[in-house]
Amino acid sequence: MSPWWAHSVWGGPGAWSGAILLCTPLPLLGQAITITGRILHGGLDHRPVTRQWAVIHELRPEGGGAVDSTRTDRGGRYRLRLARVDTGALYLVGTTYQDVGYFSPPLRVEPWGRTEAAPLVVYDTSSAGPALQLERRLLMLFRSRGRGRPVREVIAISNPGDHARIASDSLHPVWTLLLPSGVTGWEVREGDISPETMWLVGDTIKIFAPIWPGPPRQASYEYALAGSSVRIPVDQWTGGLGILVEDTTAVVSGAPFDTLGVQQLEGRRFAAYRTGPLRAGSRLSVK
Repeated sequence: MSPWWAHSVWGGPGAWSGAILLCTPLPLLGQAITITGRILHGGLDHRPVTRQWAVIHELRPEGGGAVDSTRTDRGGRYRLRLARVDTGALYLVGTTYQDVGYFSPPLRVEPWGRTEAAPLVVYDTSSAGPALQLERRLLMLFRSRGRGRPVREVIAISNPGDHARIASDSLHPVWTLLLPSGVTGWEVREGDISPETMWLVGDTIKIFAPIWPGPPRQASYEYALAGSSVRIPVDQWTGGLGILVEDTTAVVSGAPFDTLGVQQLEGRRFAAYRTGPLRAGSRLSVK
């Protein structure tokens, strides 16, 4: 699920699924648990991937690691074993294909000793292909404070191609996004993309993480801006853009915004707006 405040603009958790992995506590079982599933290639035929390593990971607040591993059979199937279940741990199945890591959603262990994981779909890699798309972008603008106006953002990026997009080298990112001018205090928060693969260069975010086809990958971050007005650059096609403004008297302009009223978030009142799709070059402002 996404940062909870994203739901106030996009209407529900379905629009922002996957940004934070949460797990219902697993039951303590006295018997061994079997985890089964399949690894499939993400081409047109979704063929099984044979002899591919599948690994079950146990993740706890204090650490964790691999618990069991095996190779897939001719049908791309695997069978893994948990000797015991830690109720405070999170369990995922992972694999690495062409140097890109893929992980299942958190597993819900069934009490009768067998759990079927969702198929892992892997892709061939390429540094070229159709442009990645900014499906959704949400900005949360707080009132200006002593160190500037705090801003939080959530973005969702999709890959319309049939290959996992990778960076060709450290000079050519997978995807970029231009932020408002004068960003300070930039920090990556929860999301699907590792903070180590997101860089801020000037006012531009550069992402070097692989982006594969399928549901949009999400990222969130925060920063601060000086001044009372904000100009939001639109440097690429954007499927939907939402704005939450703590100053409920502020004027939002530059596109045909839907006004969603004033909403109570984090004990504060925000005016909510939504627009899109937007063309590259659109000029948005909040004054």
